[in-house]
Amino acid sequence: MLQIRDINKKIGSHTILSNISFDIKKGEIIAIIGPSGSGKTTLLRSLNYLEIPDSGILEFSDGSLKIDFKQHPNKQEILNLRRKMGMVFQSYNLFAHLNATQNITQGLISVQKMPKEKAIEIALNLLNKFGLKDRANAYPSSLSGGQQQRVAIARAVALKPNILLLDEPTSALDKELVSEVLSTLKMLANEHQTMILVTHELKFAKDIADKIIFLEDGKIVTIESPKEFFSSQNNPRILKFIGDLNY
Repeated sequence: MLQIRDINKKIGSHTILSNISFDIKKGEIIAIIGPSGSGKTTLLRSLNYLEIPDSGILEFSDGSLKIDFKQHPNKQEILNLRRKMGMVFQSYNLFAHLNATQNITQGLISVQKMPKEKAIEIALNLLNKFGLKDRANAYPSSLSGGQQQRVAIARAVALKPNILLLDEPTSALDKELVSEVLSTLKMLANEHQTMILVTHELKFAKDIADKIIFLEDGKIVTIESPKEFFSSQNNPRILKFIGDLNY
């Protein structure tokens, strides 16, 4: 589906990302893990140009889009890229003045020019699917963190992205709320939604990921299957990381 080649980013003399390359296939789930400051969030945000890499190429295998970051993509290319990439943030990023349904329908109506009635139908179906049927008219301030994150996921999924990008979707949640968000992501995984997920939930990554990328100091240390990563691991640095998280 997508080839990612030689993504690089520096701030001053500090290297944030160095020659990041990997592929993701349709329906595949890639979990990116690693210590704080390793470049995980920057990498994820670079994939839809919320962060601007110094160089690198993104190319969809169907020929629909190729982005060369060194050539500075134009506004239309960036828009096309973001239409293919749904983004779910750590801190939900819901619009406080809009209720749950409106948060989901806004992009459908304003970006995709969908009729309001159709957009509302899609939003209500997703809210029902994610266990939020009774919260359709609730504003973010009256929703728990787990409910807000599920609305945020519904908002991203509603736009039918080719790839769903998730940046530590449970990191801002209390422990008792984490499971409801992970259950939602498992549902999407079972439906073969293509996802790139930054997470510290190692058990969850093991359960749903097809590949694990371990990132450190802006470099890919390894790309392995969950079985290889967790059961046959012999890299001392990775073993220490796993141990520190009490996996």
